[in-house]
Amino acid sequence: MEYTIGEFSKLTDLGIHTLRYYEHEGLLTPERNSSNRRCYSEKDLAWVMFIKRLKDTGMPIKQIQHYAKLRAAGDSTLPNGTACRTQKCPLYTNQAVAGKHGKAGQQN
Repeated sequence: MEYTIGEFSKLTDLGIHTLRYYEHEGLLTPERNSSNRRCYSEKDLAWVMFIKRLKDTGMPIKQIQHYAKLRAAGDSTLPNGTACRTQKCPLYTNQAVAGKHGKAGQQN
């Protein structure tokens, strides 16, 4: 399923300006249609919900950018993901906040 920026904004409870900011900062890279309009996917939705969980832990944008780069690079970066399974990752130390958003698009 594809979403316009307005639809995606409502689904994620993030403002349109925030979505554009995330794109500008390299956190989000939606596809573009033939009219060069942003088209957000279910994959983008899951990623934004993860970003929101990271932000809820107090993680700064600069650190979230690191995760975005690892995600964009693909499976070759999986060994780097072990940091989030240790006490170095805010998600590890704050599971109550991390679980607050539940599955993508659903609130607990």
